[in-house]
Amino acid sequence: MSRFRWGIAANGGPMLGAYSGGAGGLDARLGMQLSSLLGIYAQPLLLVGAGASADANGASATGLALYGVGAMVDATLADLFYVAGGPELLYGGVGTASASSGGSASASASSGAFFSVAGRTGLAFGSKRPERRKAFTLGLDMHVVFAGGATFLPMVALGYEAF
Repeated sequence: MSRFRWGIAANGGPMLGAYSGGAGGLDARLGMQLSSLLGIYAQPLLLVGAGASADANGASATGLALYGVGAMVDATLADLFYVAGGPELLYGGVGTASASSGGSASASASSGAFFSVAGRTGLAFGSKRPERRKAFTLGLDMHVVFAGGATFLPMVALGYEAF
């Protein structure tokens, strides 16, 4: 009963933790639906984010640009609710800069490969034929990127799946 599955989604939400601001991106899914319950897939993705803040004491700015791929295991319950998770390997750069009204300034940046853990959960609305499901998805995605500390990216995701 295994079959090819694919999907695509756009997502966005806050950056929390080591870096702060807002982030968004695109991801795709390419893999196999092993049964009506279980699927496995590669998830290529692109994430970008930025943030800035200023007050009477100083200002700071943050930036993030990452691309890579994850390996996900997915369970779909009652042809409606899905939950998935797995590791990711991301490449790119992250950085931050700050300056205070007292004259001090600092900056830091990291580039290269970063480890991440991803999770997805949500609802898949659409057709439920036994041999193939096609659905609009509304979900919550989470990426925890380890780059100069842990950065949490909880995102709302809108997409399409054929599985």
